[in-house]
Amino acid sequence: MAKRDRTLRVALAAQDDIAAILAHTLQTFGTGQARSYRMLIEQALLRIQRDPLHVECRTRPEIHPSARMLHLGKGARHFVLFRIVDEQIVEVARVLYDGMDLTQHVPKSYRP
Repeated sequence: MAKRDRTLRVALAAQDDIAAILAHTLQTFGTGQARSYRMLIEQALLRIQRDPLHVECRTRPEIHPSARMLHLGKGARHFVLFRIVDEQIVEVARVLYDGMDLTQHVPKSYRP
């Protein structure tokens, strides 16, 4: 029996993050780069949905016992912060710039 993808819930904050990232990329680097970055984000979300325990999805217990993150990839400066809610649901909390102070941007539900 094939493994089913989990349901991916993307929080409003993460949706806002993605919109802001893509708007900035479009304005700063142009249409082609914005399309490429959109694809990186989509691929990261799909990877998380399919296998949130993948070796590239790092645990972040200092943030929350179930917090994980996935960097978008080579040349990218953002990562996806998420957690596995249960066997069927993965929740994406934020998509953040890797130079940000994480403690200021982590959702309250992720704080101890």
